[in-house]
Amino acid sequence: LPIWLAALSGVELGVDVHWHSHELLLGFAGALLTGFFLTAVPKWTGSTPVTGAPLGALVGLWLVARGARLAWPSLPLDALFLLLVALQIGAVIVRSRSVRNGWFPLLLLSLAGADVVLHLWPEHAPVAERVAAFSVVSVIVIFGGRITPLFSRGALKGLATVRDPNLVDRLAVASALLLVPLAVWPEPALVVAVAGLGALLHAARMVGWGGSAALGKPILLVLHVGYAWVAVAMALWAVAAWRPDLVYPATALHALTVGVLGTFSLGMMSRVTLGHTGRPLKVGRLMALAYAAMVLAGLLRVFGALSPSRPLWVLHASGSLWMLAFGIFLFRFAPRLLAPRVDGKPG
Repeated sequence: LPIWLAALSGVELGVDVHWHSHELLLGFAGALLTGFFLTAVPKWTGSTPVTGAPLGALVGLWLVARGARLAWPSLPLDALFLLLVALQIGAVIVRSRSVRNGWFPLLLLSLAGADVVLHLWPEHAPVAERVAAFSVVSVIVIFGGRITPLFSRGALKGLATVRDPNLVDRLAVASALLLVPLAVWPEPALVVAVAGLGALLHAARMVGWGGSAALGKPILLVLHVGYAWVAVAMALWAVAAWRPDLVYPATALHALTVGVLGTFSLGMMSRVTLGHTGRPLKVGRLMALAYAAMVLAGLLRVFGALSPSRPLWVLHASGSLWMLAFGIFLFRFAPRLLAPRVDGKPG
């Protein structure tokens, strides 16, 4: 974000808008999903997690890919990185017959395909960016729809006030998944229908998730707000497909990236860090400020850019708030991630 904001201000750094979207959707989100899957899939399947040299090689490949995007624009190293992760978790999921998690390696392959297009056929970058964004959000829709009501039920002390998954949940997931191929063949009428219906389905899905349990609990509330962005983003995507003069496609895209991805990932990263370092699942005022900064970053980037002028200060303010949010996260949690667990357990 600092590099991109400097470039927006006219500093010659050799980056363009497609570098910006690539680093967000393939660099940041690619690392985020990899960390999540390599941690979660072994727990779901009872398999051995990736550690040691293989994990170090993956980290090294990701780091090299960051520089390669600028030095060798036609070398899709992120595609190789995502392919290796997809093969790793896909093999484990197939062996364990974990059918409900079968979409995850497929969505990683979709991300890898988007990276190949961005590198080798940059003239099709907008298509690849849409595919990448909906692939990432589909993962959040599937996983977020499981853990958000689960965490709410836990916050309600086991009271049976959070409903179990039903037809609405399945249709909501289907609407997100359908938008991945529609990103390649964006027939306007179909996009309007799927995204518009999807917005209603995702809003309806959240009814009965025990949202009242999140009030006064920032670490839970941020997940509800992050998922609510899915409904907002789909509504904006439907309008953008119908009347791009009213809502720019780039604005709807940022509802997915800054709104959904930024907010939900920050919430999950802080929660997972606390859990995996043996600490209580509570955050203080500083992290609550980080959550608020991320939500405001999304609101500014999306609704502050609806006017035809799209003032530059809006982009700078939104980007600065994003940096503030993740800067607070690093300040609060990096020392904990680098230290042994406080409960003495492995990890």
